[in-house]
Amino acid sequence: MVRIGGRRRLLSAAAIGACFSLAGCGLLATEHERYPSPNGTRTLVVKMWADMIDPMYPLQLQEGWWTTSIGCVNGDYAGIRSINWLDENTVQLELSDGGDETIPVLLRITDGRVTPEPDHELLHSC
Repeated sequence: MVRIGGRRRLLSAAAIGACFSLAGCGLLATEHERYPSPNGTRTLVVKMWADMIDPMYPLQLQEGWWTTSIGCVNGDYAGIRSINWLDENTVQLELSDGGDETIPVLLRITDGRVTPEPDHELLHSC
């Protein structure tokens, strides 16, 4: 019986370790920059952490005490050139493809949901 209990503890520790290594990016990310909306009720927060050598940029939207994850820009595939609020419900991201191309992405906020247009894979690659 001790062996089974020890085995369970070992499996639990392994599961927690795997979870931390996979989800650790969000836990270890530090705040990089903040972009308040025009009237200041919302803020786009860009965090940063490094995966080996490439930076990762998790994006979050804060509104009062509420925070939601928008996605993540993987520095291995793309970079953030600029972030601008067009109005209180729309944020324009200009991403780079690692070269000279600029990829525009709009984040539309409707009823508490953030929808990227187009639904680009560069925001889901971390």
